[in-house]
Amino acid sequence: MKILCTVEILTLNSAKTLGRCLESLKDFDDILVVDGNSTGETAAIAKQFGARVFQQSDSGQKNFQADDFSAVQNRGIAAARHQWFLFVDSDEYLSSEAVEEIRRVVERGDKNTEFVYHMPRKYVVDGGGH
Repeated sequence: MKILCTVEILTLNSAKTLGRCLESLKDFDDILVVDGNSTGETAAIAKQFGARVFQQSDSGQKNFQADDFSAVQNRGIAAARHQWFLFVDSDEYLSSEAVEEIRRVVERGDKNTEFVYHMPRKYVVDGGGH
């Protein structure tokens, strides 16, 4: 069963890393890619994984560099289908353990005593942990 959580990913020419990110999110019900009008394959990759794709700007400007990330993130929040919401960067991915922990939190629903979830990050540079 899918995790009833919306995940938002901001992208800009993220084709190199987006597939791994989206693969790690396959158990989530609603994936939003909010793209800066990338000129590469970013939107096509997102659609291959079933993500809904929105533009960061209505201007149509290619390779849009957002200067107000809150406004861009709010586009995804406004389109969310679920009460639970997760931001993930396009070069990040979730471990299977993190996915299952989030699943347990979401499935507890009203039995949760906290309603904000923060995950520690492990930074990996050039294939090694740092």
